[in-house]
Amino acid sequence: LGSTPIRLMGTLDNTDDELTLNFPLHLDGGTIRGGVVNVAQGGSLEVTSNDFNRLEGLTWNGDWALSADYSRLRIKDVELNGRATLSGFCSGLWFEGTQEFPSGEIVFSYESQSGQPWMAMWGYGEQGSGTLTLGSEVVVRGGFGVIGGSSCENYFATMSLVNEGLIESSVSGREISLDLTSYGQTGSFTNQGTVRALDGAGFGLNFVVTTAALEAMNLGSTPIRLMGTLDNTDDELTLNFPLHLDGGTIRGGVVNVAQG
Repeated sequence: LGSTPIRLMGTLDNTDDELTLNFPLHLDGGTIRGGVVNVAQGGSLEVTSNDFNRLEGLTWNGDWALSADYSRLRIKDVELNGRATLSGFCSGLWFEGTQEFPSGEIVFSYESQSGQPWMAMWGYGEQGSGTLTLGSEVVVRGGFGVIGGSSCENYFATMSLVNEGLIESSVSGREISLDLTSYGQTGSFTNQGTVRALDGAGFGLNFVVTTAALEAMNLGSTPIRLMGTLDNTDDELTLNFPLHLDGGTIRGGVVNVAQG
């Protein structure tokens, strides 16, 4: 077939094999399973809005483009050596169950005022809930993106997030939201890597975070939009950053408003 574009609706079984992707591949409900995929000249992966687009148990050397509106990609035990760009309206990555995502760059690059790109757990509420570990070689950056949930999609499960890499809110006037609450269930956030914002960028938090955990994130003067609960019980918070309450709760302790 040479460089013929292929639309995959079934399963490409690449188990114990190596695929050289030198043609445009459009996932439209299809699954690529196993082995190694090397994206070569002329090759690309385009993802449609089909909820059953899947990559499972493979190493992907190259990039992913989620540029179509409502583009969806489900992931199970995948190593990405490349970049996933989420630029489509309500485009999203779904992670199937507890897993480590060991490497790769995920970029939120959508520029409108609605339809945030997102990363979430595949499932519904407790069904499908799990822990996503972002490995030490993972970078998540950009603006106007959500990790853990979605305002575009009702079908997602509760995520607990462990960050060993870098989460960087990098677009001035925009934010990356850590939204770990789903249908009354709240996941946890453990930061073992770096969370930071560039000048003018912010973070949204929708989970239960203690004052000690918030301070350990070392966000400095980064603006924070609080949608969850800041548990300040028996503690003392120095508020030296802009805090925007948006459905959030601050509970207990002492809050001292300082410069900034």
